[in-house]
Amino acid sequence: MPAIIPLIVKAVVAAKAWWAALSTAGKIWAVAKGIMAVGSIVYSSNQARKLKRAMKSALNKGRTFMSRSAVAPRQIIYGQVKTSGPIVFMDTVGTNNEYVQLIVALAGHECEEITSIYFNDDLLTLDGSGNVTSQSYGGYATVRKFLGTAAQSVTVPSTTPRWTASHRLRGVCCVSVRLKWSSEVFPQGIPNVSALVKGRKIYDPRTTTTVYSNNWALCVADYLADSDLGVGHDFADIDDTALQAAANVSDENVTLNPSGTEKRYAVNGVILTDAAPGDVLQQLIFSGAGFCGYIGGKWHIHAGAYRTPTITIDESQLIGPLNVQTRLSRKDIYNAAKGVFTSPETDWQPSDYPVVTNATYQTSDGERIWQNFEWPFITSSAMAQRVSKISLERVRQEISVQIQCNLTAVTVQAGDNIMLTNSRMGWTSKVFEVMNTKFVPEEDEGVTTLGYNLELRETASSVWDWANGEETVIDTAPNTNLPDPSTVAAPTGLTLTS
Repeated sequence: MPAIIPLIVKAVVAAKAWWAALSTAGKIWAVAKGIMAVGSIVYSSNQARKLKRAMKSALNKGRTFMSRSAVAPRQIIYGQVKTSGPIVFMDTVGTNNEYVQLIVALAGHECEEITSIYFNDDLLTLDGSGNVTSQSYGGYATVRKFLGTAAQSVTVPSTTPRWTASHRLRGVCCVSVRLKWSSEVFPQGIPNVSALVKGRKIYDPRTTTTVYSNNWALCVADYLADSDLGVGHDFADIDDTALQAAANVSDENVTLNPSGTEKRYAVNGVILTDAAPGDVLQQLIFSGAGFCGYIGGKWHIHAGAYRTPTITIDESQLIGPLNVQTRLSRKDIYNAAKGVFTSPETDWQPSDYPVVTNATYQTSDGERIWQNFEWPFITSSAMAQRVSKISLERVRQEISVQIQCNLTAVTVQAGDNIMLTNSRMGWTSKVFEVMNTKFVPEEDEGVTTLGYNLELRETASSVWDWANGEETVIDTAPNTNLPDPSTVAAPTGLTLTS
């Protein structure tokens, strides 16, 4: 009897019930989270550090390595990634148990395509029947792909009573693998099985179709609306106008250096369903430099782009003083960004992207201050640089304002851009982004009136500009148009009389 490949299990895994239980647990957790609003705008390095810790806790664990576990969360795949997953069935067959069969679950939903299969780091070549024809594995391996359709029947290459027609794994994207024992072909036992996968099909309200896409805005909306694996809100609760506008921004082509283009914002990554939905949403939205909030009974999704303000707030609408903060503390600012993204060029492992620096801000700070980022949903070096640069510019727009307005400002909502005019502060149509709004009762001499408070943060259209390797040389949002008291102009119009 030949030696047997390690990790052989002689009992069938009840895969269908197993996945169903995991799905239910994930859904309960998502509902229990009770998400009401998420704003991923990172306006300080302290916020960035908190986001990084939350992201590390649950996102993209075990992306390229298969695992054995009695229970494991499902995976959601957006865009294209190289991934693996849990072994949901393993068995030996053959006269001398010379074959081992295993099924590796890749995603808990239907996928667009399983593009490639890998044993360890070796790309496999398959014939029409799934037989591996690669030189090192030819005759010793068979692989079958299953995309996770609702009507699929997952089969194993060799008949076994422990995997029957009742074991279908409907709705689970997976690969079925049979290996023939050989100490020369498999000197280290069972190889790690992974796959390059084009993931989830998502609904696009612009075309009213459900197709594969890695559009950033559509992926965020899909996660919000997925009742099985995501947050579980009704799609009707997502503001359609804002979503379509965000999807169009995400689809804009950005010129690359030295040539070519790419979409402005895309999602390519894996989400585990045991991750806290708030953490997942925050990292998703942060990857598109965007905003997402539950406002007036609707989820509003905005992609990272400048929105021209149409509303101006001036002194006539104020019912209280301005509370202005002009600077962030030293620990909350930075003038250079670096970090890692998931790179296809390094076998889908974390890789450094070129640093994003700003000489103007460094001069102002007197030293280089770094902020590290990790982008688990970004697979493009250019996109990682672009989003990092936006984050840096947003942090450097340091003026925040709290104002108390009368009800004429009630049309303003979080995520909007507005213009603020105040002569005392030297602001004429200065652009601010609305961070939060709140109705507040005000009492004056026994009379109660209802006010509308706004929390604002300065911004400018140039925050969103991008050219490869560019540096900001001036303040993109001037703090005031009042004269600079430290600069005195030379006198003019003088005459000398004897």
